[in-house]
Amino acid sequence: MEVNQIKAIGNFLATYQNELHYVSNFQLYKQGDIDVEKYTDQYNYSFYNFLIEFRIVRNFEKGSVAQLLKLTTDWIRQSPQNKVDDFANFLKSDKLSHGKVLTSLASKILFLNDPWIIHPMDRLVRNSLKQKTNSYSDYELLLKQYKSNKVQEIDDCLKIVVPLAIIIEKDFNVVLKNLPTIRYNRLVDKMLWTQA
Repeated sequence: MEVNQIKAIGNFLATYQNELHYVSNFQLYKQGDIDVEKYTDQYNYSFYNFLIEFRIVRNFEKGSVAQLLKLTTDWIRQSPQNKVDDFANFLKSDKLSHGKVLTSLASKILFLNDPWIIHPMDRLVRNSLKQKTNSYSDYELLLKQYKSNKVQEIDDCLKIVVPLAIIIEKDFNVVLKNLPTIRYNRLVDKMLWTQA
């Protein structure tokens, strides 16, 4: 096992529970179990705190968290949910993103909605994949290739991570289905982070 794999495992274990809390709360919000006012307030694992922790909040004007959540909710209800590039352009057209196409931001928000499919894209993972564009569709292609090339390394990390992750996941089984897929995706993300 290489040092980068060990770092990825450590990073995964340090952040996995928080990430599951954020995803779980978003799913509860979508089901109507958390109201908008509470979810956009600053408390542990709220949408507002997610924007801070995932370094998204700096892209918007102060006080626009509720507006961003409403736009996200409307998008998820009306549009193809996994079209990150389209969502980034939608946010740009709404002028919420100061006229910029914020693909990284769009991917992080849609990750909350569908962590089984969406991998958050940021500068570190793009650097690891040697991606020059800001396109999520380009990222998906490179990510698929990376997973295919790193099957053994990913499996080696999973052998260590799975018994520990299962302990973390026991509190999320009711709200989140198919936790092994989320676990796998989050581990791959951490592997890319450590290679940047």
